[in-house]
Amino acid sequence: MTNQVSNRTQRRLANHLCLNVLKAMKYHAIIAYSFVSKKALALVQSLHLPIKSVRIIMKENPVIELEFRNDYVSLEFEMGKNYKQIASLNDLPLNVNVFKGEEVHLAVTMSNQGMALREWIQHLCSISNKVKLHEAEFHIGDMQFDVQSLRNAFPKLRNIGIHGSRNETSEHETLNAQIILRAFLPYVKEVELISVNLGENLTCEHIGIANLKNLDFVHPKNFNFDCIFTLNAESCNIITDQIPLRDLNRFFKLWVKQPNPRRRSLMISCDMETVPDWNVLLKGLKFEEIEKEAEEDDEEVEEDEEDEETGADEDEEEADEEKAEDESESETESDEELEDEEVEGEGKKFLIRNCRGIHGQIEVKLFEGSASVKFIVSKGYS
Repeated sequence: MTNQVSNRTQRRLANHLCLNVLKAMKYHAIIAYSFVSKKALALVQSLHLPIKSVRIIMKENPVIELEFRNDYVSLEFEMGKNYKQIASLNDLPLNVNVFKGEEVHLAVTMSNQGMALREWIQHLCSISNKVKLHEAEFHIGDMQFDVQSLRNAFPKLRNIGIHGSRNETSEHETLNAQIILRAFLPYVKEVELISVNLGENLTCEHIGIANLKNLDFVHPKNFNFDCIFTLNAESCNIITDQIPLRDLNRFFKLWVKQPNPRRRSLMISCDMETVPDWNVLLKGLKFEEIEKEAEEDDEEVEEDEEDEETGADEDEEEADEEKAEDESESETESDEELEDEEVEGEGKKFLIRNCRGIHGQIEVKLFEGSASVKFIVSKGYS
């Protein structure tokens, strides 16, 4: 009995000593130590490391980034030449480079520990229960994925980003994007699609069924503007250079008649090679121009709204009063006046109102022979 107590005491002392040593080590060294054994992992887990976020980047050589309160640790996996042609996460990396700090200094190179890529992901995501954010970025390219392997390997994600090829379009990329969305769309809150090909098998309608917090389209391919009204995302951002002004004008008219009540904000940025005819953009719309003083007030309201959403009803009454006073003038504003006030390098803002009494702000800017259009729907403009 005495020997058993003595052995337990020695084990506790040894564990206590190990914990004190671990606490004195740098984060990248602690991470590396966790791969020594299951006991080492358990000791590291008991530290409850202050990891703010874990970002998993799936590309030719995958990267896992761990952000701490005041430090960064990232692991890069050298996968070998055939990795992109394999349909699962069961491949073993050739080796793993561990980097430290924001300036990304190579700290140590590890062997693959006999672990497949999915096991590395599971291990690193289990190190701390303090992680507030798990997110993933997929560079689809020529890589292949399958739904079950993705769900088994990855933790519960909040955000995902899918990157396609900017210039090339392939069915393989579209299929990969479908697989990733099928695996994670029911669970994530934010989705970003960059240069992703939208076609018959991957449309806005497929994505729109999810009740997302944020949905971003960056230079989407084959994008149908009419599908915006099927999206349930609270906030939707679209950046593109392929939207004709007539399509934008039709979208604004549809928004006036059939707005989505769930959406809190919508921003469309469109960069064009030629200066557009704003008369086409605003044709048939009842709008009022926002003066500079009003712009500053609206920006202050929008900033305050990010912290709290109080006072929305009062803002709506004030905006309605201003609109009632100026509506007759805005409806009769001549096309010539609009053209005369356009100055290269400057912008203009207009308000339109939908059937629910919500205002949308159209912002147009001209700079160096190109132009941008932004449309923002927010309670700050109500």
